[in-house]
Amino acid sequence: MFFPFAITIILWYLSHPLLNPFGVLSLIPIYYYMYFRYTPYWFGFGIYMSFMLDFNASTLFLFSAAFIIMNIINETYGIIENEDGLKIRGFNVFLVSAIIMFFMFSVVQFGGILDNLINAAWLYLWVTISYFPVSWVLGHLSNDR
Repeated sequence: MFFPFAITIILWYLSHPLLNPFGVLSLIPIYYYMYFRYTPYWFGFGIYMSFMLDFNASTLFLFSAAFIIMNIINETYGIIENEDGLKIRGFNVFLVSAIIMFFMFSVVQFGGILDNLINAAWLYLWVTISYFPVSWVLGHLSNDR
């Protein structure tokens, strides 16, 4: 019961400018334990961790809004419950909404569309590629085999 909360906080805390910018890899357990392997009290914790990502990234309400938007989309259309396997389509909707909002924030805040587009594309590719090994580890550590 303690592991999902601890691994999310650890991934958020271990931020690195290239490998884990502002702790963005903590989005994987936030999504995994909210939709793939539901954990009690996770909605409140997911909002809290999304807010902590906003704190690390110096954004006001970006990742928290993406988390809430994903929950609204899932409640309205059920895109995640109708999916089998690792639910990568739902994760991509979750991640793309966050990346698009992050891109728009970066363009407004810092200017320069091309640099921010490259950064957003790299962040999307890095988190998407990292989804598979991190979710595999989370599954094995949570006995989801």
